[in-house]
Amino acid sequence: MIYAAGNLTRHATRMMVVGALLLSGHVWAGSNPEVDRANALYGAGNYQEALDVYDRLAKEQPDNPALQFNRGAALYQLGDLPKAREAFEQAGVLSEDAQLQARSAYNLGNCAFKEGQEKVAQDPDAAMASLNRSMGYYKDALARDKSIDAAAHNLEMVKRTIQELRRQQRQQEQERQQKEQQQKQQEQQKKEETKEKLDELIEEQQQQNQQSEQAAQQQRTQQSDPSQPAPTPEQMEAMKQQQEQTRDKTEDLAEQMTSPGDPAPEPESKSSAKDAAEKQKEAEEHLKNQNAEAANKAQEEALEKLKEARKALDAEEKEEQQSEEQPSAEDNKNKNQQEQPEKPEEKSGENNKPEETGKMDTPDDGTPPPDANARDILNQEKRNKEQRDLRRMIGVAPVEKDW
Repeated sequence: MIYAAGNLTRHATRMMVVGALLLSGHVWAGSNPEVDRANALYGAGNYQEALDVYDRLAKEQPDNPALQFNRGAALYQLGDLPKAREAFEQAGVLSEDAQLQARSAYNLGNCAFKEGQEKVAQDPDAAMASLNRSMGYYKDALARDKSIDAAAHNLEMVKRTIQELRRQQRQQEQERQQKEQQQKQQEQQKKEETKEKLDELIEEQQQQNQQSEQAAQQQRTQQSDPSQPAPTPEQMEAMKQQQEQTRDKTEDLAEQMTSPGDPAPEPESKSSAKDAAEKQKEAEEHLKNQNAEAANKAQEEALEKLKEARKALDAEEKEEQQSEEQPSAEDNKNKNQQEQPEKPEEKSGENNKPEETGKMDTPDDGTPPPDANARDILNQEKRNKEQRDLRRMIGVAPVEKDW
């Protein structure tokens, strides 16, 4: 457990009493009855009444660090951590007493620790920052007064709390990744099931198209030869019911192709499936009216739309995979920064144009480059000098150095 100002433990109470005795003895030495009364109220747990007295006295003595410290302790007990922190900070700044400064730092550590505890659920990063601040305060308290055992204890507890919080964050991250992986697997399974259902619908529609095509052929034959049999009304009704069942499956499948409330535009696969259902409905009406040829035409269009939906599903899945594999713009930016060599810093006023063949750089002293005639003379003189040096090397024997 963490020793904090106000914890109802023997050690915590002892620490608060030590703080109160320290303040009274160093500042008023018990000579101020109002401070003694406020301290008594604080000791009895009447923190608001004690704070009222501390506030009134602090207005009269705004530079008194002891009153600020006592105000901070009462505010801490009342749960007003921001104001308690301000009071302890003022106490530490105003005081020249090392012990009071140490105890102010200690209680600042308690404030930061408690703030961190309150932020863990809503904002783990902010909680971690508060816990790290509390470590700094406890270290500061120990640096000023090594006798504050509670500061060393709290420091160790904060370290363990940070370790536990980091462990929980890692666990939550692993759980999040597992959840995402499960979700991806479920989505992939749903896609596979959708493909299978579409394949089944295509097969059903093909069979129904063959039936309506045969019925249409019979109707045409019967028109030219009344002696030939035509499809009976019962047969046409049976084909209508089969088409109706296929349409119900098509409509249900179209609704399952996107999640409810998905703000993304309707995918082509779903649009094609919905169009197929509309054509199937038209076929039902023609079958009801005993028009097999018109029904067959609508069914052929429905079959084509179902095939388009199946093809669109494959294309959409491929596009999604490519999108997942493609690095983000931020990843590309970081990769480019790593691959590109660092360019030298350009100094202000320098000419950064690429060098041109046959032109001389401007000398460092700022003088303009020589013209073409002068450059030829310099080059000729350079070649003459090289020839003279070469003749000397050939015609003169080396001399041993004897010095």
